[in-house]
Amino acid sequence: MFSLDIQQIILRLEQLSQIGRDSNGGTTRLSYSAEYARAMELIGQYFRQAGMTVQIDAIGNIIGTYSGRNEKLPAVWSGSHLDTVPNGGKYDGALGIICAIECINSWHKAGWRPERTVRIIATIEEEGNQFGMCLGTRTIAGILNNSDPQQISNSEGISLAEKMQDISLDSRKIKQAECDPDQIHCFLELHIEQGEELDLAGMPCGIVTDIVGIHRQWLTIDGKPNHAGTTRMDRRKDALVAASHLTLEIYRNALNANGRYVATVGAMRISPGVVNIVPGQVVMPLEIRYIADQDFESAHNFFTATAENISRNYHVEISIEPISHTDPVQLNKELITVLEQAAQHRKIPYKNLPSWAGHDAQIMASIVPTAMIFVPSVQGISHSPLEFSRQQDIFICTELLLETLTRLAGN
Repeated sequence: MFSLDIQQIILRLEQLSQIGRDSNGGTTRLSYSAEYARAMELIGQYFRQAGMTVQIDAIGNIIGTYSGRNEKLPAVWSGSHLDTVPNGGKYDGALGIICAIECINSWHKAGWRPERTVRIIATIEEEGNQFGMCLGTRTIAGILNNSDPQQISNSEGISLAEKMQDISLDSRKIKQAECDPDQIHCFLELHIEQGEELDLAGMPCGIVTDIVGIHRQWLTIDGKPNHAGTTRMDRRKDALVAASHLTLEIYRNALNANGRYVATVGAMRISPGVVNIVPGQVVMPLEIRYIADQDFESAHNFFTATAENISRNYHVEISIEPISHTDPVQLNKELITVLEQAAQHRKIPYKNLPSWAGHDAQIMASIVPTAMIFVPSVQGISHSPLEFSRQQDIFICTELLLETLTRLAGN
């Protein structure tokens, strides 16, 4: 009944990726930038061509609405994020928007209207490059209700209010972007996996069961800086050696967890940081991602005990300062069942798996029933110009999205 145009999906992905294309072959489309504003205009054109009306909400999300036969019913929502990381790829976020638009376009070409209204959203600042992850959906969910955009700043000291003004948004109206959950039937996000589980398994499609919790903290290791020539090895309080040992133990324990959690020390700031002085201090961030609370508890207990032992053995002090914590989210089981039934109806092979990256769906799941479809990422590459998903996999996953949206919106 409905036909998808895969070539139009590929063409639109390429057109969108050209906005913010940099000299390294990647795309840099940061929220509230001139490039972002141009991308919003293009997405608005795509919405209109698919028979949707267009609005930009108070925080900068752009929403296309395809009216259903019964507009009193809560609407089905789908979509993903429009922003990119610096020098990012063309599929991350954008694919979920373009594929959802093509689903609506297939209805529009057939002259079909669902029972429920369907809204496709291109969200702003999911990557959190400037003002924190999932800013657009956090605003929709009311999480930022009591925040002052004048007091939220990026790394350059520019406020959210100033950046909003760059694309003609009034920060005083930010609360207007909050949505009534009773008016949203559910949210469905198609996204590239970003990992390589589907690619390694040879599966063309993934149905997401959970989204990981993310715990981040600063670790400060204080030793004693001293002359590198005159300080005997057995008298040193070398903060870098202690930090290195701690990092290795964190790595080993996560490796032995066999996929139950992952842990990363992504940077080190060493002081004084010169060749002829024993390092006196190391500051480094630790991130732990996990699905089950008991795995995080086990990892945290191991880390705490290990830090105490290293502190004692290397004669240093180790202090811990929390940065942020996001609980894991189990996606809606009923929607997962709908996805599974739709996949079986279309004879689409799929794999159930968790997401080890955060997504807008994680925020939306806090207010409405939410589910996700994963498109395989070749070699698990993402946040890179080398990011790639096969055309056939994109088509298959869009078929699943179309079948599921049709079921959810109603005949």
